[in-house]
Amino acid sequence: MLEEIDFFILIILSEAKGRTIEEISDETGIREEIVYHILELLRYFDLVKKSNDDRYYSEYTELAKLLLDLKMKNLPDEIIN
Repeated sequence: MLEEIDFFILIILSEAKGRTIEEISDETGIREEIVYHILELLRYFDLVKKSNDDRYYSEYTELAKLLLDLKMKNLPDEIIN
């Protein structure tokens, strides 16, 4: 379960490039409520910023993408398939 949570965090962080919660949800298929709570957690740790028009930004999107690529290469087949 913990591995799934950090996977979701990386996915959402990788999408925080000027997108709204709804756009991130549509892009990833993760429910908006989950996207919202993860983004707010990431804001708490100052990993994500929120603009006045409710768009989320992060300096760490590219790093998150690299970490996702590494995780995908090391995930068991039953998680990927």
